Amino acid sequence: EIHDAKQVLEIKTRGVRTKADGVTRLVAAAGSAAQTAIFVGDDLTDLDGFRGLDEARAANPSLRTVKVAVGGHEAPAPLVDAADVVLEGEAAVPQLLAALLGR
Repeated sequence: EIHDAKQVLEIKTRGVRTKADGVTRLVAAAGSAAQTAIFVGDDLTDLDGFRGLDEARAANPSLRTVKVAVGGHEAPAPLVDAADVVLEGEAAVPQLLAALLGR
């Protein structure tokens, strides 16, 4: 299924209605191996991904979750407000991923 979003087309698997559905399915598929789940977003639709983290943690209270918003002048205030961490723009995303991977 194809949906318009900010400067992109979102392509979703049939049956996955929101980013929350996708997040909860991914975490559930990881099973007990899932210790930490991180979602990085820059759009209002990414609030669904944050909600998915909340749902995954409700199902597994030992799961650590981190909601990351990409900040900047276009960053939606509700996303920034809901985030645990706010990055200083898109250039910080690869730096975050490299740090998480220990590089």
